[in-house]
Order: sequence, then structure tokens, then C-alpha cells
Amino acid sequence: SKTKKHTAEQRKQFRLEKEKPILDAFWNWLEQQHPNKGTRLAKAVNYAQNRKDTLMTYLEDGHCSLSNNLSENAIRPFTIGRKNWLFSASPKGATASAIVYTMVEMAKANDLNTINI
Repeated sequence: SKTKKHTAEQRKQFRLEKEKPILDAFWNWLEQQHPNKGTRLAKAVNYAQNRKDTLMTYLEDGHCSLSNNLSENAIRPFTIGRKNWLFSASPKGATASAIVYTMVEMAKANDLNTINI
């Protein structure tokens, strides 16, 4: 949230300067861990190590976010309304509803007025 109003390039610089050292320390610490095989801790360590490259992408692209809150919030109305849409008249009707819903949510995500479309 400290970099919310910054450009993608500014966020990238902030992450490289402030967050990369923290992540590097975490990865160094993780490499020193040797939990017993088959334990939950071993699975967690392995899981993290297998996703290191993907996580580190976050540092290099200021457009990326570690949070998926925007996605979660965007699908919440759909999830709540799902029972109402169980009885679409046809598969084509359900597809059309999904397309319109997607367009409206994309418009909202881009700060467009969805009322007067």
C-alpha cells in the first residue's frame, strides 16, 4: 500500500531496494532448513522452493501484486449470484450472461462507468 499511487517502475525500484533483501534472507534461511522427509514442514519448504522463481517475478514487474484481493472481490458478486443463474434458459444464455458479466467487471476494474453503458 506504500507504493499504491506510484508508477510500475517506481514500485519495481522500491521492491528491489526494500523487499528483495528481505526475500533473499528468507531464501537463505529456507535453504538451511532440513526438515524430516514426509513431514508437513518438509512439504511446505519444498513448496516454497519450487515456487521461488515465480515469486521473485513480483520484484521485477511493478504491475504485479502479491495479493489477489482484486480478483477475489471481482468474482464475489458472481459467486453470490450463482444460485440465481442455475436456471439459465439455455447453455447459450449462460454463455451470454458470463460474457456480459466479464465485460462489466473489466469496465469496473478500469474505472469505467458501468451504469450508462
